[in-house]
Amino acid sequence: MRRLFFLLPFLLMSCTSAQWQRSIHPTPLVLHYDDFGPEESASRLLGPRGQENQPVTLHHGGTRLESGHLRVNIQQAMNHLIFAVRRLPPTSEAELVREKLRSTYSRLYPLYRTRRDAMMSAPFSNTGRGAMNRSMMLPPMPPSI
Repeated sequence: MRRLFFLLPFLLMSCTSAQWQRSIHPTPLVLHYDDFGPEESASRLLGPRGQENQPVTLHHGGTRLESGHLRVNIQQAMNHLIFAVRRLPPTSEAELVREKLRSTYSRLYPLYRTRRDAMMSAPFSNTGRGAMNRSMMLPPMPPSI
C-alpha cells in the first residue's frame, strides 16, 4: 500500500491537463453551412443563411445560433440530415444533394459514436424512481443513411 502512495505523484504527473481535456472533450468538428443541404432545408436547423461559407461547429453541448459562428448539437444535426434525406424527391437532381448530406452524416457519425460508446460502457444504475436509461440520452443512430 505504501508503494502505491509513493507512485501516485508520478502517475499524476504523467497525465497532463491537455491530455485530460482531449479525453473528456474531443475537438469539435467544424463544417460549413452548405454541408447541410440547400438553404430551404438547412434553415430549419441553422436558421437563415448569413455570410458565404459560414462555419458551423458541431459538438455535444447545446445549440447556439449566433451571428458569425453557429454551434450545433451533433445529435440534432444527425436527425436533421436523416429527415432531410427522406424529404428529398427521388429525382436525379436530388441525388447530388442526397450524396452531399450522406457524406456530411458519415463525418458526424464517428464523433457521435465515440461519445455514445464511452457513455454506455460506464457502469450505471437504472433502478429507482426517476432513473433514466442512458440509451435514451444518446440513442443509437444508423451508421449510414
